[in-house]
Amino acid sequence: MKKLFILPTLFLLFGCAGQTPTSVPVVNNTLRTEMQPVGSFVYNQNIVAALEQLPDNIAGLQGEEIRDFEQRAPGLGFSRAYRNRQEYILVNVFVFNGGLSDIQDGIDNDRFRTQHGQTVRDMMAHLGTNWTMRPQETVYYLDMPFIRNTFRHIRNLEQRTEMAMMTAHNGAYVRVRITHRTTRRNSINIIDNFMKELVGYLKEMQ
Repeated sequence: MKKLFILPTLFLLFGCAGQTPTSVPVVNNTLRTEMQPVGSFVYNQNIVAALEQLPDNIAGLQGEEIRDFEQRAPGLGFSRAYRNRQEYILVNVFVFNGGLSDIQDGIDNDRFRTQHGQTVRDMMAHLGTNWTMRPQETVYYLDMPFIRNTFRHIRNLEQRTEMAMMTAHNGAYVRVRITHRTTRRNSINIIDNFMKELVGYLKEMQ
């Protein structure tokens, strides 16, 4: 089973859709069966197992290798990309702790707000000046809360929508970054189904 997870620099964290960092190590297929420290990140056995056991296909999006950013910058964790090439959808799932311990579940605490605020600032910097942002929302998938920020911008003469959704679950931050063509009307249904299935897998690994 391939693996999944999070990015260290602004370029890696919000790089262009379709580009894959060449210098980020791919996690091997050995399942971590114990809690073990790497840098500042102590892996929670349950959440890591959930990420490693995610299926290769979620709601029609095909999974890619899990990428390990923890070795480069402790606290930044891991990421895994999922793609639907026909609908031009790219989803990156990140799991990390930011070098923190005792992370509370949910979105209603100061630590979470600090981490989320940095995510929004990084995304704004990545998009530059030619973008618009919808009002921030709280959304729920299978009763799990996420803060969602939605941006629209023009790339290669096409309107793109980029969403960043973030929560904290089982001792880690979970961030989902989604890029799709705004004009593809079926994209929202596909993304909604992806999120529901993703959260279902995470909640099974309590």
